[in-house]
Amino acid sequence: MVRRILIGLATAVFCAGLLLPAAYGQKEKEKERRAEASAPRVAAEHSGALAVREGQKLRLTTDIGAVRVFTSRELPAGQMTWRVRVEADASQPDAQKLVEQFTVAGRTAPEGALITGNAPWRRFRGRILVNYEVRIPRRFNVDVQTQAGSVSVEDLDGQVAVFSAGGNLTLGRVGPARLETQGGHIMVREVLGNLQAVTAGGHINVGPVQGDAMLRSLGGHVSAISVQGTANFETMGGNISLRRAGGGITATTAGGRIDVGEATGAIRAKTAGGGIRVVKLVGPTQLETTGGSIYLTSVQGPVRAITGAGGITAWLVSGGKLQGLSQLESSSGDIVVFIPRELAITIEASVESDGDHKIDPEDGIPLKVTYATPGPRPRVIRAEATLNGGGDVLRLKAQAGDIRLKFSDNLQAYYERLYKQQIELFEKSQQIEQMIREYQQRMQDQMRREVEQMSLERLKQEEQVRVQLEQDLKRRAKEEGSRGTVERWKMALSERLAGRVKTNADTQAGKLVYQVQPKYPEAAMQRGIEGWVWLEVLIDKDGNVEEVNRIDGDTMLVQSAIEAVKQWRYSPTYLGDRPVAVATVVRLNFRLK
Repeated sequence: MVRRILIGLATAVFCAGLLLPAAYGQKEKEKERRAEASAPRVAAEHSGALAVREGQKLRLTTDIGAVRVFTSRELPAGQMTWRVRVEADASQPDAQKLVEQFTVAGRTAPEGALITGNAPWRRFRGRILVNYEVRIPRRFNVDVQTQAGSVSVEDLDGQVAVFSAGGNLTLGRVGPARLETQGGHIMVREVLGNLQAVTAGGHINVGPVQGDAMLRSLGGHVSAISVQGTANFETMGGNISLRRAGGGITATTAGGRIDVGEATGAIRAKTAGGGIRVVKLVGPTQLETTGGSIYLTSVQGPVRAITGAGGITAWLVSGGKLQGLSQLESSSGDIVVFIPRELAITIEASVESDGDHKIDPEDGIPLKVTYATPGPRPRVIRAEATLNGGGDVLRLKAQAGDIRLKFSDNLQAYYERLYKQQIELFEKSQQIEQMIREYQQRMQDQMRREVEQMSLERLKQEEQVRVQLEQDLKRRAKEEGSRGTVERWKMALSERLAGRVKTNADTQAGKLVYQVQPKYPEAAMQRGIEGWVWLEVLIDKDGNVEEVNRIDGDTMLVQSAIEAVKQWRYSPTYLGDRPVAVATVVRLNFRLK
């Protein structure tokens, strides 16, 4: 078994070796970026200083741009500074005009400082790069929204809210944080409070979290060193890893493995495509996988573990008891349980198979075995054992595998060595993942200019399409000889193509002025269905909900959530001094009481 662990570590290192060189396939793009960087460019800089107080907030909103927020001890007391550099390739027509069309403004506000950057998309023809550098006091709060670009925030003693429609988010040691990106990775060194992090297409990697943590990715891995409070991790296509959990943990993945180091609270883990490993569990634990094995190194609490395509290995701990009913069930693998000789426990085991599978106890385990062959159905083997007068019940069920019961006393030294190696392996695998993600971060930063240019190109193409469609509609209406038809077609076109500002879910939630709670569907309640529902919500400039679409969630819960959200009303969102339509995400949690 030690050999398996070492092979696993070697495999992880080998995979890291595969992933790192793979990125070097970007050599041609690297050459292009270097050539672009050396090409003649025109640029404009905007800068300023604002009077602020410690504990206030920086609110930065921009149509495009990478944002870097620094904390500096060299700042004059009561002041913050900002600098924005706008660049364009000099070979573009009217390059200087392109740079001048992007406007930047900074001013003080009651809550602190407000910085805005605007691109006049209707008149915009070309490609530009925008970079923000903001220096603030160490004790300050930050709220950043960019429609295209990465965001980085240095260590600071304050709350952080960041939204990006197309970039990576990198934070140092910060206070409570709400983070969302629709196209990049999220990396946080440490959070002194609660953390909410959501990405639509990247990995999430965070250090210690001193409060609760809600981490969700629609397409990447989710990893954290430790969470002091409650941990809720979810990914639609990657692995989940948490070294230490101080409270309860809920982990769900549609296509990867789940690794938990030490957990003192309740654990609920479910995966549709990988194994589950828990080094140490104390609280009530529910584990389920349809495509992998389950490995439990130190079981000190009640556990229910089910696998559809793998085995289960569990080490029970001496000097205690399971604190309740436990059940281990495998559909196509072996179940191996290591039991301390002095543990008071009652074992109920069964094997159901047409093959040559069996229940195999070590000498000294008083197992009473019975056989049942109910007609044409598979042979069923049942066994019961009472150790040290009996205690909490452990039920074991294997449909197509063996059940093995072993005393762990003679293996104590091996177990202690195994436990230590499991912890070390866990930490090393996280270090490897960290190295890979840091490398990916560097590669993404090098590609930042390309991403921003693509975003501008997309917006420019959308504007060109709008103009072309409007011209086609005018020509068609002219042929029909009806001026009223022109106006109706223009109005319909405007409604279909009107741009919307994407807003952070939590920021938009703060603008709710009327809210209807969804009704729990009776059918879902009867079946015990619960969980999160994610909705895309389109809001008009007056704050009315225009349209609600499902992103994710159980189909039995979605309709109730949509009907409730359609009745919500928000205060208007302003871009500058004009109200704008927005698109946001709403998350609703259905929980049975």
